[in-house]
Amino acid sequence: MPTIDADKLKAAANLANNMEVSGGREAFVSPPAVVERLMELVDIERTMIVLEPSAGTGNIAAAAVELGAIVDCVEIDNDLVEVLASRVPGANLLYRRDFLETDTSQLGTYDRVVMNPPFLEGRDIAHVTHALRFVRPAGRLVSVMGEGVTTSRTKAAASFRDLVDERGGWFEDLPADSFAPATTCSTVIVVIPC
Repeated sequence: MPTIDADKLKAAANLANNMEVSGGREAFVSPPAVVERLMELVDIERTMIVLEPSAGTGNIAAAAVELGAIVDCVEIDNDLVEVLASRVPGANLLYRRDFLETDTSQLGTYDRVVMNPPFLEGRDIAHVTHALRFVRPAGRLVSVMGEGVTTSRTKAAASFRDLVDERGGWFEDLPADSFAPATTCSTVIVVIPC
């Protein structure tokens, strides 16, 4: 398995934190403190097969590779795919496609899914719900989401909270401004055992 050059990763992270994506898509790069907490909650063991949908610049994928996981990534933006490929040599699959248009016949299933999907306007619920299809029995999904998923009165948010509860999952608040200066939206992490 390729090793990751920590200095190269830090230098690329500075570039990656300032990336803009095309087509009006949102991409809020996962800061180191958020990635660290995701890794604590996802509980990756060496040689686990891990999926990072909407992988962006690869901060999550890089951390999973460092833990010894075999990581597959999905990313739609070509510029981000190039950054991801250069930063995370251990991510062995780089799909240039929309994750919501991808299914298990194309990717298979995984021990862990860890992600930071687009979360404005409820897109996080669609991405996380879709990602659950890729988690093997006894696996786990861990994702950043907008705080609204825990407070919104919409039918989609209420149904999602019920799904998390039924599976024995939970939400954890992230500190205010975890993604500043890119966005000041409040965020949470959801953990869903499968």
